[in-house]
Amino acid sequence: MPSVILGESGKSDFLMGNEAIARGALEAGVSVATGYPGTPSSEIIDTLLEIAGDFGIYVEWSVNEKVALEIALAASFCWARSLCAMKHVGLNVAHDALVNACYIGARGGFVVVSADDPGAWSSQNEQDNRYIAMQAYMPVFEPSDPQEAKDMIVYAYDFSERLNTPVMLRTVTRVSHATGRVVFGDIVKPERRVYFEKRPDLLIYDSAGARRNRIALIKRFEKVQEAVNNVPFNKMMLNDGSVGVIASGVAYRYVMEALKVLEMKDKVSILKIGTPYPPPREAIVRFLDAVDSVMVVEEVEPILETLVKSIAYEEDIHAEIRGRSTLPRAGELTPRIVLEALSSFLKIDNPLDVDALNKAWNYSNSLPPPRPPTLCPGCPHRASFYSISTVAKRLDRNPKLYGLNQL
Repeated sequence: MPSVILGESGKSDFLMGNEAIARGALEAGVSVATGYPGTPSSEIIDTLLEIAGDFGIYVEWSVNEKVALEIALAASFCWARSLCAMKHVGLNVAHDALVNACYIGARGGFVVVSADDPGAWSSQNEQDNRYIAMQAYMPVFEPSDPQEAKDMIVYAYDFSERLNTPVMLRTVTRVSHATGRVVFGDIVKPERRVYFEKRPDLLIYDSAGARRNRIALIKRFEKVQEAVNNVPFNKMMLNDGSVGVIASGVAYRYVMEALKVLEMKDKVSILKIGTPYPPPREAIVRFLDAVDSVMVVEEVEPILETLVKSIAYEEDIHAEIRGRSTLPRAGELTPRIVLEALSSFLKIDNPLDVDALNKAWNYSNSLPPPRPPTLCPGCPHRASFYSISTVAKRLDRNPKLYGLNQL
């Protein structure tokens, strides 16, 4: 059965966000794709593994996230386009390699997919990896739906090569696992000449090299800050009203849905941000000049909100800027949460009777019974957990067997 991502150029199909990212990698001519399994990122590599042999792509599940990132970085250094995918907490494992990768820069396009998990539906925390990107001087692209996820991947490779920088594509669970119609572009088979060039100045990080390459990193990032002003995924829609909303990623979709329910779609100005870091400064300044008050909607942390406030301060713009003072600080956003926040911000009545909806839903009868979380099928930690549990049971029965009666 042919993979769902292999549709003809110009045709469309319904794809999961992660499948759309895999299709985007095909259209970008990716040669190497690596990753470590973890929800909500796993389907990217799974999908590419199905078709890798037909397109001459090297795809692997690596032994851990650090190894995955280093293999993809090595491929980029040899002028191949490479992709590395993992969930948000996986980037902690690859953190050291990631920071040094940004010092080295990219030759072949190099995209790291960080699939964040607001709400911690399958994770131990809600960390927002835009913070890691900020630390590493790494530009971030954030799609709002599967179509944009596919298109952003293609654009990100050109962006990465043009500016010699690794790029993060930050998704969240509701983009990675949502399904939407995606229009296909042309698939590009990787045909680049790949070769290794000895560059001790870039690849050996003693103190002198680190000091030298940090200066190069900062200069490169200054060019990135200019370039994001022209990224087509940043879009402004100005209306006559004095209020505006700045939104990034899936939060933009929630905002548009909420404004439709509130019948305010044509009365509120919108700035959609596709590059939350660094943000498009020129568009933000123009937007803040056009409105009196702004609400910033994003997941999870108020990163874009803080950057917008900083720009307003530096440009001496006095628009009121709100965000997490109105939105909850914990848990993922939902259309209902955004609707309630926007109705409060806009000082208009919420047309939905939330109490009635909760009563109609009747959580106690509608939801399945709770169950403890389980390790994913195929996860190597299953074997470790089983081994530890087996030994623990034996210890309970006979401590002398292991000499523990002496403790």
